[in-house]
Amino acid sequence: MTQTQSSTQETKVCTKCGETKPATLEFFYGQKAHRDGLQPQCKVCRAACNAAHRAAHLDEAHAYEAAWRAAHPGNVRASSAAYCATHREERRANTAAWRAAHPEERAAYGAAYRAEHREEERAYTAAWRAAHPEKVRAYRAAHPEERRAYNAAYDAAHREEKRARMTAYNAAHREESRPYQAAWYAAHREQKLARGGAWEASHPEERRAIVNNRRARKLGNGGTHTAADVAAQRQRQAGLCIYCGAKLGRHYHVDHAFPLLHGGTSWPENLVVACQRCNRSKHARDPREFVGDRRPACPGMSLWPWEEHPIERLRVERPQEPAPG
Repeated sequence: MTQTQSSTQETKVCTKCGETKPATLEFFYGQKAHRDGLQPQCKVCRAACNAAHRAAHLDEAHAYEAAWRAAHPGNVRASSAAYCATHREERRANTAAWRAAHPEERAAYGAAYRAEHREEERAYTAAWRAAHPEKVRAYRAAHPEERRAYNAAYDAAHREEKRARMTAYNAAHREESRPYQAAWYAAHREQKLARGGAWEASHPEERRAIVNNRRARKLGNGGTHTAADVAAQRQRQAGLCIYCGAKLGRHYHVDHAFPLLHGGTSWPENLVVACQRCNRSKHARDPREFVGDRRPACPGMSLWPWEEHPIERLRVERPQEPAPG
């Protein structure tokens, strides 16, 4: 340690770089074991040595730091909070730069986090929207096209999930939903009819099942089936009319073996597939009367539905009306 002529401040020569610097804690780290209480190397040289050692032993440094953080969580939180408070703008700039340079990594990380914390994300988003309704309205008003595109993409990717959620909500809030649905239908009648017509044209089997189920429900016969049940029965009949064996085309009929008018159910067991001519000839007659002693005309079937399934799955018994008199 030396004494300068222009000042009474003590100085110290760094043993690493050889520069003379003020002998203070601003330029040297403290070391009680040394006679002047300072390390022999200046802070700049000490930092360079530490950086070189860390680069040469990076895995060991990472392991040591991870272990220290795990053992001192309180210190880590306090240090992070203090750093964020004093470097807010710098941290924002660094974060923005990283996000701009790593869009794929950011998207993958966000998707993984949302998948793992789905309920937390929903709760946080709902709470934020409830607390900032003005910002939500302003954003939606300023970004109508983006919002429309996002909604369309979400609906396409979560169609079944959204349909199930809406069905459950409507079932639980039937009275609340009716006025809204009636108002929406009145305001979008042409759109609803056009969309319904397009759906019926592209889903004839589903529409036929809906109509048959509704007829059975109105008559109180019970039972329900789907388009998949009809397709299974048609496959079982090998695409042939069950009554005459004719090859079925696109415009085949789904026949209730026991007619709905006479207590026939809408369960899959009471369904057969027939050509237009046979179904119209049979009309609402008892199937046993219509077929007589004949067997099904399909190679894969040897029994009629009433011979194969319990009768209660095919028809319901109704009390006979008393004769007028």
